[in-house]
Amino acid sequence: CSAQDQDQLVDPTFTVPSCGTNADCQGGELCRDGGCFPACGLGQTCAEPLAHCHPEQDVCVQCLGNADCGTGQQCSSGLCVASCERSSECSDGRVCDVEAARCVDPVCVEDAECGGGQLCLGSLCVDHDSVVCTPGSTLCDKNEAIVCADTGTREITEQCEAGWTCSAGEGCVPQICTPNELGCLDASLGFACDTTGTVLDEFDCGPDSLCQDGVCASLICEPSSQRCDGGNTLLTCNEIGTAETRESCGSLPDCDSSQLGCYCAQGECRQRVCEPGSGRCAGDGVQPCLNDGSGYGPLEECGDERSCQEGACLADSCTPGEGNCLGSTLITCTDDGWVPRYCAAEGLVCVPNGDSAFCNEAVCSANQAYCTDDHTLRVCDSTGASFEDVECSGRCHNGQCEDTSCTPDTLYCSGSLIARCDEDGVQNIGSDWCLGGACDGCGIPGLAVQMEWHSTGGVDLDVHVKLADTAWNSYDDINYANYRAEWFDNPDDNPFLASDTTYRNDGFELVYFPNIEAFEEGAAFSVAAARFGLGGDSATISLRIFLDGQLLFERTTDQMPVNSLDPNQWFWHVVDFSIPGPQTTLVDEFIDSIEF
Repeated sequence: CSAQDQDQLVDPTFTVPSCGTNADCQGGELCRDGGCFPACGLGQTCAEPLAHCHPEQDVCVQCLGNADCGTGQQCSSGLCVASCERSSECSDGRVCDVEAARCVDPVCVEDAECGGGQLCLGSLCVDHDSVVCTPGSTLCDKNEAIVCADTGTREITEQCEAGWTCSAGEGCVPQICTPNELGCLDASLGFACDTTGTVLDEFDCGPDSLCQDGVCASLICEPSSQRCDGGNTLLTCNEIGTAETRESCGSLPDCDSSQLGCYCAQGECRQRVCEPGSGRCAGDGVQPCLNDGSGYGPLEECGDERSCQEGACLADSCTPGEGNCLGSTLITCTDDGWVPRYCAAEGLVCVPNGDSAFCNEAVCSANQAYCTDDHTLRVCDSTGASFEDVECSGRCHNGQCEDTSCTPDTLYCSGSLIARCDEDGVQNIGSDWCLGGACDGCGIPGLAVQMEWHSTGGVDLDVHVKLADTAWNSYDDINYANYRAEWFDNPDDNPFLASDTTYRNDGFELVYFPNIEAFEEGAAFSVAAARFGLGGDSATISLRIFLDGQLLFERTTDQMPVNSLDPNQWFWHVVDFSIPGPQTTLVDEFIDSIEF
């Protein structure tokens, strides 16, 4: 059987005496690869732990190949030794020789202990020219961690397991949440998972809001309550008090079959007793139907030369052709007196027209109000014969005027969603969320870049940042992948970050990096933004850059080119900034696109 089947047969601590020549060994032994091994091949047999006869060197060895060694071991010079990729896999103070993939004793502490042209890295002497990366550093390529060996002579690629993700500087780390997930921890506490699934930010919705599916929804009504919004509209609050649904009483099953329709009173829909505008005769007078149809009002005397006919006080004599509406009933004067025509029976409504009236099709839904555009509320009368258009001071939404006054052209948080105030001062709530209750207009820490566009195709916003006196990274360094900045107090000689947003059509995106701490006074940096497109026509592009919540730069252009996969066509718009003091100021205005 192989050693992989019986690891207990392999002793990784077994060693043989060292030698330079055969003379250094005992009788019956030969010097091979610096060690004394029992001879074989001349009738001698091999025994444990050196149980294999090497066919070429004629000595008994512990192994002929890696298959003869245990898990985590390799065959080296006839002996099973521990294999490794990093020093953390070694024990007893030994370090990993990554070129030999074996644990060895450390040979140095500082460069002076090594020979010329060598450095002491990872407690081993390595040639200066063989160093290819920064020892211990970690980069990410999608979900693979690329770790530089302790000696800096080799990069080790590690595929992150399911449920783990690669984080620059850390390697494979466990995901604690679903990337980009929004949710609630309790009724008032929400959370937002970052794009990698390794950071979970919590946000408090406050006393006047409730967390619902990861969004702070304002409490606007008593849970499960119902109320009337004038006319025959019933408002029903949901079970948690964050939204109301509007229903016309006339659309409800119990009312739809009612000839007179329904009205709303005390939070419920009730069938009308009479038709508004009509009445009933009583003695020498009339009892008019109340405006909501809930019943009849007090008796009104008709007076001299008038009598109650068809539920209304009408003149005993009239001029032929004269007409009027009594609810949906048309009353017309003829030579024989007043003659009724029941418009509703014909699916029509009665429409007054000066001294006359006529039956006609309804122009709107009786007692309904609805928005004809973002600023106009149309209110229908009680019969559907006419309407009035009301200009809203804010906006028209869900059949009512809402006061949405805000500062034009600003972004802020509405609950946990980003809201944008347009040039007319009207609030528009988007679908992007404010991480931790902060967006670019709400004092988000670090750097924020926001782009707004209009396109029929998919659009992707890429952001690239560098400090002064450092070079831009190449196209291949960015490669439209997600990178995290690791600047903090001591940025590298050539620090960079790049970030991609999700492909989206017409809309706006906010890219922010809260892990970039505030720059020291006098610091200078540049921000480059690029747009990557998936086809489709494009129009105006607006770019805004914020630092710690302060707007640094804003520009609208229709000249921002669309990037392609060809690195020779990768263009960026660049803006330079410096921080001379507490206030950040723009040094250079919009600079032409650069290619790199």
